[in-house]
Amino acid sequence: MSDRPQPLHIRIFISSPGDVTDERSIALQVLERIQYDPLLRGQITVEAVAWDKPGADTPMLATMTPQEAINLGLPTPAVCDIVVVIFWSRMGTPLPDDYTRPDGSRYLSGTAWEYENAVQASRENNRPLVVVYRRMQDVNFNPRDPQFARKLEQWERVEAFFAGFVNPDGSIRQGYNPYQTPDDFREKFETHLKSLIKRLLDETPPAGAVAKREAAQLWKGSPFPGLRAFTSADAPIFFGRGAETDALLQRLSDPACRLVAVVGASGSGKSSLVGAGLIPRLAANAIEGSRDWTTIRFTPGELASGDPFEALAVALARDLPGLRGTPARDLTHRLHEQAESLGEIAQKGLSERPLWAELVLFIDQF
Repeated sequence: MSDRPQPLHIRIFISSPGDVTDERSIALQVLERIQYDPLLRGQITVEAVAWDKPGADTPMLATMTPQEAINLGLPTPAVCDIVVVIFWSRMGTPLPDDYTRPDGSRYLSGTAWEYENAVQASRENNRPLVVVYRRMQDVNFNPRDPQFARKLEQWERVEAFFAGFVNPDGSIRQGYNPYQTPDDFREKFETHLKSLIKRLLDETPPAGAVAKREAAQLWKGSPFPGLRAFTSADAPIFFGRGAETDALLQRLSDPACRLVAVVGASGSGKSSLVGAGLIPRLAANAIEGSRDWTTIRFTPGELASGDPFEALAVALARDLPGLRGTPARDLTHRLHEQAESLGEIAQKGLSERPLWAELVLFIDQF
């Protein structure tokens, strides 16, 4: 056992464009738990440095760029111990002219600036430890999408960025860690993080005894829901279905996909997969814009009448802001007479939501 006088405080900076919010959420979850790992408990404390960390919001002044606001409100990557950089399909927004390299060229984005700030400090001081991840999953490009040209340009910038990791002769100049899905990222990141923390502990001279402290209580009550399915409220303790959740997200991210069926034996966890796996990931913006989607869950035979249209109508009237005050019986009658009117009903129900908002109907026990 180490005789370090107090836990080693480790600052970990999370840097990325906005298209990998799923991975950012996973990284913050891992950082929250890692200090309570039985093999690390009492040896470290972890400070996550991320603009989307709860409570880390910085004031955005009218006279500042977003990067300036972040830099004033958060430690820069150069002063952290570990810097985690994550890319997929976007590089981000170019920084203004007052953020330039020594040669006068502009940074492609705030993430590019954060990466280079960390790498330069690492080369000069051997800190921070910089680790780069890249999601290799294919990106859906729709030529009819009004944003097609912008999305393609972003993708090409990411390609150009990673081209710099290879020398002209094809040899590796800098390393990065490819992965396919957010769940793959979780597995890699947890393993890599423990290795990086061990390296920091080994490099820190020990002296004295380890300060003991109790791990925070992350979950109150039993983690076993009994016979009921897991719900979104149980997401922090729902594990083991990351690959299946990634597959559902991949299906839903396809604009042409309007129906996904989860089929399995009774009691195999279908409802839990959707309720505690998929829906929380959508709320965390796993698909761009999905944080603004509305999810409605209902069971076709849950009402005394046994009428599936009535069960749907009650759920719509209850959960869609744009349908407030609309009698469920009117919606029931309309759905009975013209089932295809569901699209118009949903559009009205989402009228108070952003234009990109979608309606996700979770039909449990379909």
